[in-house]
Amino acid sequence: MIGNRFFKPTDKTSFRRIWDRCSTLGIGNIESYIRGAYIAHLNLYGDEQERIKYVEEDYKPLFDYIDELKARDINSTEKQIDLDRDLNCLRDLIAADMHQAYEADGYGGSRYEERDILDYFLDRPKMADRALVEYPRIIWATKWLDEKENKKFYKLKQKILSIEE
Repeated sequence: MIGNRFFKPTDKTSFRRIWDRCSTLGIGNIESYIRGAYIAHLNLYGDEQERIKYVEEDYKPLFDYIDELKARDINSTEKQIDLDRDLNCLRDLIAADMHQAYEADGYGGSRYEERDILDYFLDRPKMADRALVEYPRIIWATKWLDEKENKKFYKLKQKILSIEE
């Protein structure tokens, strides 16, 4: 429903806030975000080879497309514009992934922690995109997974959540 008695033309919707950040991501940051999501998914499955194979197959088309874009010979402004336009489908995927933090989780719960973490990044426009691409690793970090990288991201997650309170 569009009606909103608290409407202010200067306030951005969650979708606009996310898209404003994602629209500036370059190919390196896009690859880092997708690779971070890939690593986070692999970490969730541990040694379950059947599921790991499924995750690898799921991400393969994305990595192939990124490799294809990185292999282009960019020697003109027109080719740079074409590359930027061809990155939009990946930016859309990232924006959609981030926007899930504002939706119900499908099990009747909410994603308050994910939303708080995403708001932390979106509310700081001067924060480097490098920090934003760590978002998938941060939201999937868990207390029970005993792995060095996971522990690092779990500590960062707890720090961000304590700041947001």
